[in-house]
Amino acid sequence: MFRRSKPEAPPVESEEPKTTGKGRPTPTRKEAEAAAKARAKTPRSRKEIAAAQRAQRSQNSGKMREAMRTGDERYLPARDRGPVKRFIRDLARGCVCPPDFPVCRCGQEPELRPLTKRAVRPAVDELDVNPRSASARLRAAVKT
Repeated sequence: MFRRSKPEAPPVESEEPKTTGKGRPTPTRKEAEAAAKARAKTPRSRKEIAAAQRAQRSQNSGKMREAMRTGDERYLPARDRGPVKRFIRDLARGCVCPPDFPVCRCGQEPELRPLTKRAVRPAVDELDVNPRSASARLRAAVKT
């Protein structure tokens, strides 16, 4: 009776999709405890140990394959890391399109053609004559 009357405004709904956050709901306590228990569970037999190692190896090799495809150096083998290798790899690829494009759209041609697939190490007779050449690596490419 003595209250103020306010006109009720319709609730405003945001049409924009949420761009922040992790993209999945926070797990319940029960789910988190079950996952932690599964991680802490030790294998009981040799078969379970082998299966766990095989799954870990598969996961690691999948990460390496993905890294090789995208050029992420964190998961690349040691022989494929470094500034010289990155320089040759980038100029030999030529394409600057994102890796998830099925077909190249940029039309750029490679600037270099690698001469060797891997770094060339000194031969045994070179090491006998010059022991300081043990750490030398040769990476070569031809300008196209």
